[in-house]
Amino acid sequence: MSGISTGAYVLLAVLSVSAPALVGLVAIWAALGKRPHWAVRCGLLLGMISLGLLIPAHELVAMFFVQSMVVVGALTAYRMFQRCPDGRRRGFQFSLLDMLLFTGLTAVVMAAACSAPTGTSRSCWAICFAPVSGSSSAANLDRHQVRRLFIL
Repeated sequence: MSGISTGAYVLLAVLSVSAPALVGLVAIWAALGKRPHWAVRCGLLLGMISLGLLIPAHELVAMFFVQSMVVVGALTAYRMFQRCPDGRRRGFQFSLLDMLLFTGLTAVVMAAACSAPTGTSRSCWAICFAPVSGSSSAANLDRHQVRRLFIL
């Protein structure tokens, strides 16, 4: 071995698994919780994710953001299409206050995204979507492949 003990490898493995699991659990709580208000739950989730911006770990922040948006989006869609006990479909209610709170959260996310260095977005796209594009390495994903994925 190279001088690193087995305990260090075990600690690294535990940290590598526990961080995404913790973000996933908080995302589930943000999607399914009843109290406090949805904006407070999403704000706490974004605050937890943005702790990685204190150290320049923009790829990690982007990975956690994508993970939590997939979880929150899927669970919210599931709850929207779930039927009430009397057989009716649940309606989707969104008030003007909710729109204002959503605008504030979106502004915070965009401000955090703009603070990332220039090459970060390309490397994040490459890491997240290399398996989808069929390229063997994340570095082979260029902007034309990303545009084809999202029809941008």
